[in-house]
Amino acid sequence: MTPATVTAGLLITKSGHFRISDWVGWFLITFGIRFLIDLKQTTNIPSWKFLCVVGGLGAGILFSAKRFAIQSSVVSIDLPFAGAMYSFFRAFGQTIGAAIAALILQNAFKRNVEQNAYSRYAEAWSLDSSTFVEILKTWSSEGGEGIMKAVVAQSYVESPQMVKIVMYIFADVPLLLSLAFVKQLSLEMVWTQIRASGYDDERKAVDGVTHLSS
Repeated sequence: MTPATVTAGLLITKSGHFRISDWVGWFLITFGIRFLIDLKQTTNIPSWKFLCVVGGLGAGILFSAKRFAIQSSVVSIDLPFAGAMYSFFRAFGQTIGAAIAALILQNAFKRNVEQNAYSRYAEAWSLDSSTFVEILKTWSSEGGEGIMKAVVAQSYVESPQMVKIVMYIFADVPLLLSLAFVKQLSLEMVWTQIRASGYDDERKAVDGVTHLSS
């Protein structure tokens, strides 16, 4: 993800255009998640690494594209606030997203376990479903425990499918909104010196200042 972020930032800086990077980023994230939906228990390591790379590249590109897009949409006096709000809402969204994904995974895993012979353990196992895979690794692959391990492992592998479907839907919406509404603004702007005291006066002075046409 980091190489994609750096590369996208350099390309946007050189070209002065961020909209194409925004489109490409959302496109890669959307189809990367779609590919992950096809991830199976039998998928080999090179394949799932490739599937993860596609979405990772999209996320890396968006890190740069969104930062430029936010800054290009305000006048220079508001740049510090735009940058701070971008960082805040990105971190806030990550927190909310992780919580929602963990809840979906927990409920899906519980439902899957309830449908097999070990349903009596569904409640206990699903309480910490995010780290349950580490517990699963300690089980023996022989005898009755081995049979239980295979059944529960299959249930666990199927559980993230609902998370990926929800992520896919959430990625489709901003992709369509980006294609429809994101405008290409110039990265060049009129710079205004900001004094610590008298922000209101400075803001009024630049009110109505627009970005220079590219």
